Amino acid sequence: MIECIRGLFWFVALFVFGYPLAFVFAIFYVFFQPFQECCASTTTFVQYLLKIAQLPLIFTRKMITGEPICR
Repeated sequence: MIECIRGLFWFVALFVFGYPLAFVFAIFYVFFQPFQECCASTTTFVQYLLKIAQLPLIFTRKMITGEPICR
């Protein structure tokens, strides 16, 4: 029963936080990605943008496994 509640929480978090943040940061990721070749200092920033753009994937995995909200 608790896994179902956790899954429901991750489902709501996916649509409330995951998708909106991922869409915004994916736009920035696409914009800044070409600058990685000419400015090596932007590599960590671009990797951070990619990590945030992958939030829907992370939330979906946690929803399927019923992972706890806080560890």
